[in-house]
Amino acid sequence: MGLRARPRYGQVIRSEITRRLRRRHSDDWPASELLGTAETFDVRPAIYDPEHLQRVVKTGFDRTMESEVEKLDARVVRSTPPKLTVFEDVLSCGGRFFGPGTNHFMAKGQPIRQAFQVPSEYDHVVITNSSLGLRYFGHWLRDDCAARGLARPSTAILKSLVRPDWSDCRFYEEAFDQAWPEEAVFFARKLSVLTDIGFSPDKRRRLNVLRGQLRQKSQAGDNRDGIVYIRRGETSVPRTMANEDALVARLSDAGITIVEAETGGETIARAMLDAAIVIGIEGSQLTHATYNLRENGALLVIQPPDRFYNPHHEWARLLGMRYGVVVGHARTSGYVVDADDIFVMMDRLMAALDTRSEI
Repeated sequence: MGLRARPRYGQVIRSEITRRLRRRHSDDWPASELLGTAETFDVRPAIYDPEHLQRVVKTGFDRTMESEVEKLDARVVRSTPPKLTVFEDVLSCGGRFFGPGTNHFMAKGQPIRQAFQVPSEYDHVVITNSSLGLRYFGHWLRDDCAARGLARPSTAILKSLVRPDWSDCRFYEEAFDQAWPEEAVFFARKLSVLTDIGFSPDKRRRLNVLRGQLRQKSQAGDNRDGIVYIRRGETSVPRTMANEDALVARLSDAGITIVEAETGGETIARAMLDAAIVIGIEGSQLTHATYNLRENGALLVIQPPDRFYNPHHEWARLLGMRYGVVVGHARTSGYVVDADDIFVMMDRLMAALDTRSEI
């Protein structure tokens, strides 16, 4: 039975959803249209001590060490344009798209529980959710929010799938003047999915538009041209730095502002807006810096030695910002970071900001 054969008023038959879910979701999405052409553009390399790379015991997300070093050293990169994927006669339910004979996964949800709801019906729905943005706050903030700026038909209804309960979403929605009307279950005769998880000059333009809107809506930060350390929140995936309290105390004594990642977007912006340097452990919380760092600012990322991964370098270099890396020392439980390494890297970054040199 296809979904077009559903009962009157659009009520979904639970047994049909159950039958679909017994099968593995389809990997064959409809063909996507690239919204633009790939092009090369110049970027500035990361700043790091090659000796620190000897401390790395494992990379993150199955990346190779060679590919991560290549990313850090690159001076020319090739853009990845955003994509448009169109579904016809599709039911969005519990993080899945159910079309005629297909079952596509977008996010973890509860399709069986929601299958008895009577779905709203629309002729054309547009969403800018990505699978990564429905899982990681950083991808929502950097990628899905930027995709909201892509051109879309004026007759289409803008919706959002249900996101995790991230406390900072409301602040950025208001700052960016974006609406994210979530709907768990709906039927669309046409569903357009706009995704932009890559990097391109046009994405730089859209990110800068959002950066400008944030500054129009927010009060001036308390640490303009200063340095801020952002701590990972309690709900984040643990990346245990055994001596973080001692490191934070040392940084605080040096006049560096400490902010907690889960104190709310407004508090973070107040502490971080137009800071010269933001420091933190690799993770989604560093995405706040995408919008809060000053123009020609710098991001200093502390890398756990068992999870070496540098996604934040990609947006930092796209925006013309500097990116510095300090790798921790592996220990039996967690890892430790030498505060002197942090101060040395801060000096190198500040020198690069002052001279705009390629050091």
